[in-house]
Amino acid sequence: MIIEKNGDVSPKEIADIRESVGWGRNEEAYPEVLKRHSAYFTSRNSAGKLIGYVSVLSDEVPMRLFWI
Repeated sequence: MIIEKNGDVSPKEIADIRESVGWGRNEEAYPEVLKRHSAYFTSRNSAGKLIGYVSVLSDEVPMRLFWI
């Protein structure tokens, strides 16, 4: 597992992981969210697939934490 602070992540990747845990994709919100908040962490498996995402500072969007 590779964990990065403020690593490259696309709104589509976040939407895909949200959908995988049964939440709405909310993809349209993430371009702005990723610009506004200053700290988040991504976790990827050895193949580079996003398996976790957490925003650690307020971005005015309800809390999200995903692990699959």
